[in-house]
Amino acid sequence: MVYDATAGKRREMTQTFDTKKDAKNWTEKEAAQYREDPHRKPPSDETVGEYLIRWLNIKKTIRFSSFT
Repeated sequence: MVYDATAGKRREMTQTFDTKKDAKNWTEKEAAQYREDPHRKPPSDETVGEYLIRWLNIKKTIRFSSFT
């Protein structure tokens, strides 16, 4: 998946090739573009459990009337 900044959405990288070499070159080019994408966020060291605990603590501070 890559982020398409013009559409504001992610898109799947799909392509067909005549040779394995062509496929490898395309994959390397697409991967380089992905790494250089300014919209890409670096991976987090935070686990899902840690994120949920943090989210629940934030959620407690929001009043119910904020959701209506």
